[in-house]
Amino acid sequence: MFPLGFPRMKSDDRNEFWTYVTVVNRRLCFSLALLFFCSSVQAVNWADKPWFKHYPDNIQKKLTTNPELSPPSIDIEALWGDYFATSDAATRIAVTGLQKKLTVNQLDRQSKALAVFLQRQKFPDNARVAVMMPSSPELLVTLLGVFRAGLVPVIVLTAGDHEMLTVKLGQQLQASGASMLIGMKTHSKVVDAGIDVANRLETERGGESDFSSIPLVMSGVMDADKGRGIVGGLKRLAVTTGASLQGKTQTPPRGSISLSQAINIGESGELRYFQKKPDDTAILQFTSGTTGTPKAIPISYKNLFSNHAQVVDILQHYMRDAPENPSMWMPLPMTHSFGLLVALGVTPTVKGTLHLVADPRNAKELMSTLSNSQPDMVFGVDKLLHRLATGMSESLTKVFENKKPTLVISGASATRSTTRTAVQRVFGTNITEGYGMSETTVAIALELEPGAGLVPLPYVDLVIANIPDDADISAGIDLEMYAVDDEGDVLVSGDNVCSGYYDCPDETAKTFIVDKHGRRWIKTGDKGVLKEGHLKLTGRSKEIIIVGGQNVNPESIETIANTVAGVQESMSIGIQKYTDTATADERVALIVNPHPGHEVSPEQVLKALRESRGLEAHELPVEELIHVLKPGVVLPRTPLFKLKRVPVKNQLADMIRKHSSSLKEELSVKDQAIFLRQVSLEGGK
Repeated sequence: MFPLGFPRMKSDDRNEFWTYVTVVNRRLCFSLALLFFCSSVQAVNWADKPWFKHYPDNIQKKLTTNPELSPPSIDIEALWGDYFATSDAATRIAVTGLQKKLTVNQLDRQSKALAVFLQRQKFPDNARVAVMMPSSPELLVTLLGVFRAGLVPVIVLTAGDHEMLTVKLGQQLQASGASMLIGMKTHSKVVDAGIDVANRLETERGGESDFSSIPLVMSGVMDADKGRGIVGGLKRLAVTTGASLQGKTQTPPRGSISLSQAINIGESGELRYFQKKPDDTAILQFTSGTTGTPKAIPISYKNLFSNHAQVVDILQHYMRDAPENPSMWMPLPMTHSFGLLVALGVTPTVKGTLHLVADPRNAKELMSTLSNSQPDMVFGVDKLLHRLATGMSESLTKVFENKKPTLVISGASATRSTTRTAVQRVFGTNITEGYGMSETTVAIALELEPGAGLVPLPYVDLVIANIPDDADISAGIDLEMYAVDDEGDVLVSGDNVCSGYYDCPDETAKTFIVDKHGRRWIKTGDKGVLKEGHLKLTGRSKEIIIVGGQNVNPESIETIANTVAGVQESMSIGIQKYTDTATADERVALIVNPHPGHEVSPEQVLKALRESRGLEAHELPVEELIHVLKPGVVLPRTPLFKLKRVPVKNQLADMIRKHSSSLKEELSVKDQAIFLRQVSLEGGK
């Protein structure tokens, strides 16, 4: 599907001709090496998979004819080359955001110039460049520039307050060993403080790197190409990224240069082409931290382009009736894998216009970008789409009155039936649900027909199994022995699965296994069941509540609680029943966030849970463990709006451990209720 990305050759330049031949030979060698690797692992008979019947005929034929995913091109220039060469590149808009637009030509020119500037820094091969920016045209310029320079972008999370961002930046700089940082002037104080944290962590761990000396490129808001909306953009960025409202007057870190300066310097040079190996790291991204401390995930070029090819196979099925050069509305952060694949992979493939939203919590920005973009493709998550379709339905109905989206994709968390109904009514299009995780590059499964159920992407294998804790998973495990027909752990295999966590051998050994056929699998941490070839996710393993040896899915409780009059959202967690955590028994707790101006009582919520007849007795919380939040406090979520159940649960465990000497071995409900009401929700960040 992707041609080898040959550099342009001048027919009258003999030296360049032989360079061209050498590069071609190298690329053929890499492809042959990858083919040899694939042939050493037992091929999958896809026709035997229960989901094979759901694929369109062309994909069934492809899987039958070529049971191994053909080695894709691993060339960024090849992926974006046709897009940059389009005949109307000078006028076609490639990306918008914060009231700024870049044409295809501008995106090509600026990212290429930045790449030239980066190559002039003489970094070692595969050096890492930390990138700390919110979703914006500048971020796309920067990411493409880093890729085109042959370097590795380190995606630094940007959501949080000053203290949180400082700690995250320090951790991620130190973990990645970044050689440069490209950020925003509004984050100048965070950058200074984060570098200090990185140096302290490096010293504590016996390292010798000095992050105070790394080059810094600090951008103003859209200073790569001066545009409108700078003041409004700064205010919105301050809200969404924790940047100072006085950010525009912050003094940039000493020795830094601006992004526009870097681009201007690179304008006068020539880009040096390079060749990457399939196992070279393409991106270093971090887990969302939904279930604990973020871990560094090295995504290889093989991972990145394999997952892109897998997604494109399905995308072509969905977009067969879509217009050429579709308008794409993407309110998700590009600093997370979902948004990253859409921006870097889908945009050039469909030759679309990418409309970014810097602050998805800003209702005015959501509506203005939707109205202006008139999208053919909408990407979102359940909470955001539900909010749009229920809270802004009248305005949205007008937006989509004459033009309905061809595709609405929701990922990151399960889609509620109420969200599906509301979106279909207001958008005029059914939601297509997706499933994936950072460790699988992005995507694992998609619905082939809206609402029908998840189907693994082509060349992605999946098994439901219950592997005992004491099973030897060091190598050669027989997964068939542990496979189950009912609910179990979801394991996934494919060329999109990463090699493990960077510099975390213990976590890698716990999460990744090799089966007896030599195939690598990841234990996703999700619970699920396969029915008629469709995957149904039932919960997160780490989020499951254990009551008297029985598993309780927190989402089952939350779904019912959220229907209670006055309830805006809720979070169910388990609170340990004993001070000794080796005794795995918990009581169900429920945290409820009412709509502003509404009063909700624990008694009212418990009554609704009982009368729903949807829960067993052991799944019900006692009234004392239903905590109704005060006005102004919201539930903590990741930037993709996933509830942070595990961090809250871990915080409770820490509180109990600190007071364990004054507690009885079995905690009373009263003690648990006291701890529950003392938990800090960090203002919902």
